[in-house]
Amino acid sequence: MTLAELGQRMSAREMSWWEAYSSVEPFGIDLLNLLAANISRWAVWPHLKEDSRPGLETFALQFVPVENTQPVEQILAVCETMPKHTPQGGDHT
Repeated sequence: MTLAELGQRMSAREMSWWEAYSSVEPFGIDLLNLLAANISRWAVWPHLKEDSRPGLETFALQFVPVENTQPVEQILAVCETMPKHTPQGGDHT
């Protein structure tokens, strides 16, 4: 589904609801990071004294946000010059 199709099918209210939901529920790499950190924590805990067991944040990867060095307009302009994907055997003009 394209963004245009999504905009036609979903109301602004529903989109706001999904945005709020995604801000509190981890998805993708964030979810995998939490799952891996939890497995690591439970693998280590039996070997440590109860009062020295680190929390989940010790095992979670710390992602550093990467700043976009290209203006969005420049990226979109480059994308517009790229050939469009067509089905195999289709017209490539």
